Amino acid sequence: ETFRDRIADSGIEFLHWDPHSGDSGELRDRWNAVWRHASQTASITDGEVLMWDLAVDMYAPMHETLAPIFRRYQPDLVIVDSASMPAMDLAQEARIPLLILAQFLGPHVGIDLRYPQYGTPYSIKMNVGQRFWNYLHPLKALVRFGPILHKLQRMRKQCGVRGHWRDLSTKHLIMICTAFGIEHPRPLPPLVQMVGPIVPEVIDPLSPALQNWLETGSDNRDVIFMSFGTLATLEPWQAQTLVEGVAGQTHRVLWALRKCEQHLLRSLPDSILVNDFVPQQAVLAHPRVRAFISHCGMNSVSESLFAGKPIL
Repeated sequence: ETFRDRIADSGIEFLHWDPHSGDSGELRDRWNAVWRHASQTASITDGEVLMWDLAVDMYAPMHETLAPIFRRYQPDLVIVDSASMPAMDLAQEARIPLLILAQFLGPHVGIDLRYPQYGTPYSIKMNVGQRFWNYLHPLKALVRFGPILHKLQRMRKQCGVRGHWRDLSTKHLIMICTAFGIEHPRPLPPLVQMVGPIVPEVIDPLSPALQNWLETGSDNRDVIFMSFGTLATLEPWQAQTLVEGVAGQTHRVLWALRKCEQHLLRSLPDSILVNDFVPQQAVLAHPRVRAFISHCGMNSVSESLFAGKPIL
């Protein structure tokens, strides 16, 4: 719904799609709980397992609510996010050309064991112990994700989908919105194309109040921008620790924090401004903003690099 107004004059028809519309809210509550847990776990794999398990359980309602849209509009081309497997299956079943968008190579293309495997926290400068666990990581991932992928195949069959889920990533064009340098080097199959970050040519402007705060406030200190996206959740102690860590006399801080989490902030120094939403690209492009504290989602990484701002 956020983008309905943006395409109002484009001639593009906007469709509201809610895969939760037929349930009692259980999946929606579970979705929120999964993100809370994934935000706090120290293991990347644990978080991925939780999200994949939920995504598989959402397969049937997503397939059921998307199928009427496909039947009604009979599209000539389907462009779909890599997380929406039911849309891919519906396109493949109807023999509609399919373009899959992904933010990073991640699990789409494997990598030599000399490099950190997807889901590990290692850098390319691994010690002997890290190299050992990195070597075993594919086996560990198979043990953790095998039952979930088996359940996914079962759900697909229950929805009348033929073929194997692996066909989706090997028979259709995948456009990866990143570049080598962000990604470790590896050979790419012919249907995987790296196109680099995609950013809009025209960005949302700063509000007059925010522009005034950045440019003509009572002091001219440089600004640190802080945001952890729209899905990650904070614990009270984390919010307070962040305030204590970024507060200072040499700079100011602009913090984009969801309204539902702002109650975690008991008190703030005058140097910290909290907004529930800011146009992130415009903020990063502003010359007064000198650094970005981020959860490093791929959109945030791409936009920060595009603006030439360092990330912590």
